[in-house]
Amino acid sequence: MTMERSFALLFCIICLIASGQASFIGCFQDRADDRDLSYAAFTDLTQMTVYKCVKACADYGSKYAGLQAGVNCFCGNTFGRYSRATCNAQCSGDLTQICGDKETNSIFDTDVPVPGKPSKLEVLTKSENSITLRWDPPGTSYGAITNYEMSAVPVFSYNPLVMPNVNKYTVTYTVPPNTFTYSIANLLPGTEYVINVMARNDAGRGNPLMRNIWTLIGDPNKPPSPTITERVEKSMTIYLPPAYSINGPITGYHVVVFDISSPVQFDPAQLLDYNNAPAMGLPYYLTANLTKLDVMKLKSYFTIGDYLTYGGFFNGPLDPSKNYAAIFGAVSSQEGITKVAYSAFREEENDKVPLVVDGSSGGRAVDGGGGGGGASPAGGDSKRGVKILGGLIGLLLFALLAVVLIYLFLRLVYFKRRPKLDEQELTRTTSVQAIRVGGRIKSDDTLERDDLLQRARRTQVAELIPQDERCVSGSGRAGCGKRRAKHPTMKSSVPLADSEMMIRPWANIAKHAPHLARHQPRQPECTYAVLEHAPVPNLRDKLRSTRTNTKTGGRVSTLMDEQLWIIAVGVAQGMKHLSQNRVTHQQLAARNIGLTDRGIPKIAQYSLGRYSTQKQDGGYMRWLSLESLSNRTFTTRSDVWSFGVVLWEIFTMGVYLIISQVITICSCPEIHPMEEG
Repeated sequence: MTMERSFALLFCIICLIASGQASFIGCFQDRADDRDLSYAAFTDLTQMTVYKCVKACADYGSKYAGLQAGVNCFCGNTFGRYSRATCNAQCSGDLTQICGDKETNSIFDTDVPVPGKPSKLEVLTKSENSITLRWDPPGTSYGAITNYEMSAVPVFSYNPLVMPNVNKYTVTYTVPPNTFTYSIANLLPGTEYVINVMARNDAGRGNPLMRNIWTLIGDPNKPPSPTITERVEKSMTIYLPPAYSINGPITGYHVVVFDISSPVQFDPAQLLDYNNAPAMGLPYYLTANLTKLDVMKLKSYFTIGDYLTYGGFFNGPLDPSKNYAAIFGAVSSQEGITKVAYSAFREEENDKVPLVVDGSSGGRAVDGGGGGGGASPAGGDSKRGVKILGGLIGLLLFALLAVVLIYLFLRLVYFKRRPKLDEQELTRTTSVQAIRVGGRIKSDDTLERDDLLQRARRTQVAELIPQDERCVSGSGRAGCGKRRAKHPTMKSSVPLADSEMMIRPWANIAKHAPHLARHQPRQPECTYAVLEHAPVPNLRDKLRSTRTNTKTGGRVSTLMDEQLWIIAVGVAQGMKHLSQNRVTHQQLAARNIGLTDRGIPKIAQYSLGRYSTQKQDGGYMRWLSLESLSNRTFTTRSDVWSFGVVLWEIFTMGVYLIISQVITICSCPEIHPMEEG
């Protein structure tokens, strides 16, 4: 810490103590994955002061306030878990004040004598509708504790009515000061709650001790009865309807076979498998224990009697002489508890579905009721009809696919041959030989100075030079008159339409953008555009540098969520400004956005800025919209697409958006790296 900063910090501390606002305690290290002060109050990139942070923590009821990195404010009732440190970061809202440092808090006493949070919280018992808790009193109470306040706030539930109405399902209790065990009732089954326990004294309420706790799951909703779709003498196919539960997750399904001719009632408690049920005289058995993945693979159609094993249960053949029904069970499991709800069986369904003899068995056909009768050809005819219908549907789908492919091919060819009106609108007959660094345009003597170029001259955006006046050479060793141009130049040339497209937006932006530097030329025939240098590092590199180790379960970045939102909003405001001036960026990406020391994003690499870069274009297919990839069309809408990809980069800490296939749409001219002059 320099001598000047030390005096400034001492002056701030004296002023704060004298005004009664806060007392400075010291600087202490912090960790992003385990904060010394538990509550993150707010982040202010431009207006953070000691007073604002201390006041926010005092209003929250915290004993201590901690300022970090000049922009972050944390609150809590305890501190000092890590070692002492040195604070050097100036507050963003008052440069005479010191607001901590990187991973370091400047700790202030808010003079709010509220109790600390309870030191321990454990679960004694819990059920579907209640949780019994025990806690220890806080280490510091600052006077007598008047009571404890408890609340249970739902954060996840399988009941669709809960999360849209969190306040309705939040329960709160007030507990006497000498009570350290309490049971929270009126809770919902299979729901995750955040439990808060806070101590209160005469000065106010302390910080809460929080813990996430699930209630036990309840019985699933009774599922619909399965539908029998086909009967063969030793098997039958059933449709398994969707099942749901508002009391917990649906994790599996049971399929039970029941002989409806038996007078014995179905009892789930005595459910056995295919081999053991007959030995116990039971007319029903569990033939399959299915997972949700099994049902998805079967597409909700299950064949009873296929001789396979499902979840440890043998799916044995049926007795052709008996009349069966199927029972469907919805299974819910969580935290070692499993509950099952079974459907009713529909006896009348079996009378509607004929039982067909398998052709290879040589047996006779039996009707759905189990009675004798003649052979029934209905099963074979229905199978042939299904096959024919399936073939016709397949042919129709193939024809439809062929029509779609032909349409897409013709459309692609049509758009390739179609003249592009937006390019014709900007085309001029006069040619421009080359464009130089800084936005200089070299043209011949016959160039007509129309209104567009006159406006460009007045706003000092680009330089127009006659053919015979060599203001800038390819090597950068010749200047305008006796002056030498020591700027790097480009090897490639651009058509007049491109140069005017670059001049037009800069003529508009120069009138309104405060960050665009302008320079008065020394000669009347020369016009310059001086571009603000984009700060280093760029946004992509900054995001990647802030990644942290997530194995400990902490944050993935040292940046706060509020800082990411401020950066995203800043980029959106910059792109809005470009859109209002009819400028399309065409290459918006995190690597083309600079980030100042104050966390302010600066959009770069657009219009003339693309011709002053001294490194290769890294490729922008991941950021381009579909119309930009297909026919090189760039509009404000395509910039909005690219902004969406930038948001992906911001909130994934610089991760590239992965595309499964890269298609080369067109061959674009190479832009060479610029030489040093």
